[in-house]
Amino acid sequence: MLVRAAPDARSSGQRRARVQVWAVIGGRLLLAGNWDRLSPASWPEQVRPTVAFVMGMITELEENGADLGPLRLVQLDDPDAATVGVPFGITSGRAAVPGRPAG
Repeated sequence: MLVRAAPDARSSGQRRARVQVWAVIGGRLLLAGNWDRLSPASWPEQVRPTVAFVMGMITELEENGADLGPLRLVQLDDPDAATVGVPFGITSGRAAVPGRPAG
């Protein structure tokens, strides 16, 4: 998980923040949330539910056999690393069968 908070240059008057929540799955950056014009004091509480949801989703996928490990090193400043949505095939894996080890 990566939370990026920066000043929102598009807001006039009061100081505001622009916040993005990213997940790194299989060597790809996935945009999970994007907020503009948030109060610098309250943005953590506003993005916390999204962070918790994405962390839970990643955990659930991994517990059910999805291979979300790094396929390649992620460069945060590489625009080609970012994607919208989960890329096809990235969550495929052997589903866990109760009572039988995976693999």
